[in-house]
Amino acid sequence: MAKRHSSLTLLSRDHHHGLSLALKLRQGTRALLSDGWTHDPVRQVRRVLRFAEEELAPHFAAEEEALFPFVRSRIPDLLPLVERLTGEHRVLEALLAQLVNAGVPPPPGLLERIGIQLELHIRAEERELFPACEAFGEALDEIGNTVAMVRSRETKRRHRALFAEASVLINVPTRAIFAALLDIERYGSWWPKTVVFIPTGTSRGVEGAGMDVTVHRRSIAFVLSEIQQDRFIEFLTLTGDSRGSMRWEVADARGGRMVRWELNIDLEGGRAMDAHLDLAQAAHEALGALAARVSVATTDAPGTPTDEGTS
Repeated sequence: MAKRHSSLTLLSRDHHHGLSLALKLRQGTRALLSDGWTHDPVRQVRRVLRFAEEELAPHFAAEEEALFPFVRSRIPDLLPLVERLTGEHRVLEALLAQLVNAGVPPPPGLLERIGIQLELHIRAEERELFPACEAFGEALDEIGNTVAMVRSRETKRRHRALFAEASVLINVPTRAIFAALLDIERYGSWWPKTVVFIPTGTSRGVEGAGMDVTVHRRSIAFVLSEIQQDRFIEFLTLTGDSRGSMRWEVADARGGRMVRWELNIDLEGGRAMDAHLDLAQAAHEALGALAARVSVATTDAPGTPTDEGTS
């Protein structure tokens, strides 16, 4: 995308994120598995709805409260375009409401239709609306603060959910990975100091084992709720003012085993935005440390058997 006027930079950055998601939705099973994307329809729906709530809704509000009024007052020739774009906001909202109401898996073609509509809408704003606005030069400065304020207000109001994910490819037997993931006492040795793990109760591989996880000075208690050996481990929160889960999955992949970590917590009155990027970065560092730890341990163990199938 072209370099934008400073008042439009935030909106254009949102468009970049939206186009990336739209491409994945349009491509369906051909989409690359990058940036945490998956072909699992349950997770795709979750990802789309999270994007809609935390990015798209604040973006629409900033346009409708700041940018569109500017256009109506300064560029009357673009009134039909603004009305069309506003209508497209409502169309996207209606499609997303269908996605919420449909459950999972979503109806055939719905995710693709959302991707197509989202891309067409973004392209129209980038190619038609934004260049026309930028022709007004310094006059556009007057809406910059309002765009930022509305977008920030809506983001903070909506973004209570703390979600982060990371994955790593490890070329060791699945059983070795699970042994490390179930050794809760040692989590603190491979997670960065920005996230503190304190085991509670039974520590190794037993449902009911727990840990206190501290992120940005907020402590959240988890309990190990389900283990499916060589497939996944799931913890649920115990804290009264939050609910959610932390999940590990291990799956065969070309070149080894793909280990995926996901944290999803709804924090009542929380400041999830403050912790999100730090937690995502910490997760990637932690999985890198886990890969190194498991690889070394497996190499040092003479005669370690290789996996057969998923075992």
